[in-house]
Amino acid sequence: MTHGDELSPALLQPDGSFVFQGVMDGTYNVYLAPLPSGLSVGEVRHNGSRQPRALITPNRAAADQKLELVVYPATASAQVSVTSGSHPAKDAQVALFPEEYDIEDPQSGVRTTRTDANGRTTFSNLIAGKYRLLAFSPEAAWRTSPSLRNLVATAARVIDLAAGASVSADLKQTDIE
Repeated sequence: MTHGDELSPALLQPDGSFVFQGVMDGTYNVYLAPLPSGLSVGEVRHNGSRQPRALITPNRAAADQKLELVVYPATASAQVSVTSGSHPAKDAQVALFPEEYDIEDPQSGVRTTRTDANGRTTFSNLIAGKYRLLAFSPEAAWRTSPSLRNLVATAARVIDLAAGASVSADLKQTDIE
């Protein structure tokens, strides 16, 4: 866990549980070392409640606190083809948003890639669930656009992935202001 420049590493116990020492007051962002292929962190829970953006605020006065990192199989994938007009969109930026994206930070959990010369790309090692896809021109500054939230909610292509499934999606490049 990190809090500003402060780092609070976990001490792993033989039963798989862990303990954080030296936790100061404040809000922490929870990070996990890379997991083996085929697994991904699906949820971060603090005292039983799902924590958006993996942010937790420990209560120093509490006798006991519980932090859970829920790991899911990440075996789904999405093959995406992007066109600009009637031509393949080479080097297009493709963004994959989790269906339950954070309205306060719509980039939270987003995965990005660029298309090849044929306008194609693949997202692999995905957790089963719904996602939203958008494609932008190579030079588009979509991450800082005030219209991003609206585009994610109204213009994105929705895909639904089952564990181990592979889905294909065709996208048109989205203009952004």
